[in-house]
Amino acid sequence: MANSPWNDRNKLVSACAVCDKKRTPIDVKLIGSREDASLVHATCRRCGSATLSLVVERGVAATTLGIATDLSAEDVGRLRNNAPVSVDDVIDLHTYLARKLAVPVAGNRRIRSKSRKH
Repeated sequence: MANSPWNDRNKLVSACAVCDKKRTPIDVKLIGSREDASLVHATCRRCGSATLSLVVERGVAATTLGIATDLSAEDVGRLRNNAPVSVDDVIDLHTYLARKLAVPVAGNRRIRSKSRKH
């Protein structure tokens, strides 16, 4: 996106997605980019809400996919460099939560309840 008309990412964020005020000052930070895609964090100075957006350039047009977030730009930059979540990570978390919350795990039908006597 080096010589792109989309280099000024401030122009891509023209209104806050939360307070919906046009021409509101918005702080935009480039988190990272690859080939024709950029990850951009925007914070509204009026209401403080933040949006994380993926901006993809397609010739003379750009497509943006954004999501509201409670992460700061620094959080996103730090977390994007973490290792991907593995299947083992998901299983470990499921097992931990099942023990901690006493919810059934595959095949186990027992549920601990404060309202029932066992």
